[in-house]
Amino acid sequence: MLEKLDSYLSSHTLEARLPRAIVDSDIVPRRGFVKKVMIPFLLGLKFKATALVPLAFALIAMKTWKALTLGLLSLVLSGAMLIFKLTKPKVAYEVVHLGHPPVEHPPHWDVAAHAPYRAYRK
Repeated sequence: MLEKLDSYLSSHTLEARLPRAIVDSDIVPRRGFVKKVMIPFLLGLKFKATALVPLAFALIAMKTWKALTLGLLSLVLSGAMLIFKLTKPKVAYEVVHLGHPPVEHPPHWDVAAHAPYRAYRK
């Protein structure tokens, strides 16, 4: 079947003619259009790509460096905390709470009618 298709395509040619109205109008790009519009546009696109692609790579590299640095810092700090916890001497002691000393107020606080903290009188 492919041989038939190949023989058909080799024996025939494809020819396309545009209507006169399209050929004479400005729809079909001419040499001036390519020179004046397309080449500056493509050069601008190329300049933009050559300027922005390295900036994007630099931004990605900086973010990667920051992530690696923070990961290494967290690893070092957790290792230091582990070493400190394992090598800390074990001390056995007991905290004894003896209570608060008694608070003495001036004598006029208990007898005054307008004394502060009247609700706490004995």
